[in-house]
Amino acid sequence: MATKYRRLTVILIAVIVFASLLLALSRPMLQRTIYDRYDLGLATSSEPGRYLVAIGRMGSILLAPDAGPFGRVRLTRIQRQESVSPESGTPPTDDLVGRCVVVQGILDSDWLYEARIVETLGPLESRLARYAFGE
Repeated sequence: MATKYRRLTVILIAVIVFASLLLALSRPMLQRTIYDRYDLGLATSSEPGRYLVAIGRMGSILLAPDAGPFGRVRLTRIQRQESVSPESGTPPTDDLVGRCVVVQGILDSDWLYEARIVETLGPLESRLARYAFGE
């Protein structure tokens, strides 16, 4: 009886290790799929970019495109050149905590100006996106 449980334990450990290796190797492929599916990209002079942002209790984290030096990012509906504080245009995100969203806007320092949430990822998609981009 004990030998049977040992065999099952060894098989279970082997399956877990194999699944972990498979997931680790598929991270770049998952990133590419997310980029293509949500048409992510940096802003150009003619149009705003599309960014993948993880919404958390302590703030938002830019996941993609490459967060570079920014990491944490704050969303505002305000335009960059407006003479009001960006905080006055912060959209409510309390109901999105734990989710990832695709935001269209212009990234400048740690602010995402003219931010418009264009898509909210489901719970499973959010977990996969966080995994794919290492958050």
